[in-house]
Amino acid sequence: MGPTAQMVINVPDWAFWSDSRTFVSRDLRGIDQANLKVYFQALHGLTEAVFRRSLLVGLRMNQVLFKDAETWLHDHDETPDRKEFPKKFDRLYSIRGTSWAKVTSQSESFRCALSLWHDYSKIIRNHLAHAIRPYSDEWLACAIQVDQILLMDFDLVMEPVIGGSLSDDLTKLVPRLPKGIPAQDVPKITGVKQRKPRPTLSLGGAQAEVSRLMGMRIT
Repeated sequence: MGPTAQMVINVPDWAFWSDSRTFVSRDLRGIDQANLKVYFQALHGLTEAVFRRSLLVGLRMNQVLFKDAETWLHDHDETPDRKEFPKKFDRLYSIRGTSWAKVTSQSESFRCALSLWHDYSKIIRNHLAHAIRPYSDEWLACAIQVDQILLMDFDLVMEPVIGGSLSDDLTKLVPRLPKGIPAQDVPKITGVKQRKPRPTLSLGGAQAEVSRLMGMRIT
């Protein structure tokens, strides 16, 4: 029998864990978990945000100012994949003497959840986002559980690397992240050439075009 809105689909300890992690609880606050499609897409977006947050922490460990690190992440739209994300992680975390391979080797559960994230829940999310095909609640419930396990396990394997929870308030990390240095060479640190900010069209430019198009519909 497939899940219904009344069935509990959370993995063990998820409710306590997520409530005690401010980055997670803030993002999921107000999301209706009974609507599995909506909840899954919010949860999956959070998994991608936490992966990007690991790069943010890596940049800060390399003494990049917080605002510069955030700007770099916004401009580069880093979506975790199997090839490029580990390379960026390795460059940023070499300062801590670790790598993506070392981090993932610490937990079989995390490795399995990561594989399912790439091959199952990520595909489902893309299909839903682009209206390619629908999925039953049974499929969505499984994808939700994959993403919950991934978030909890990623947090666990990163804790000894960064000195605390990746999904909580970063000011609680011990030791605290180092003070940033202005004008750090972020492309050199990341190994990624600077990109132009996206969207390439400004809000004002887009609004002007929309206004022009609406005018065409009236006349």
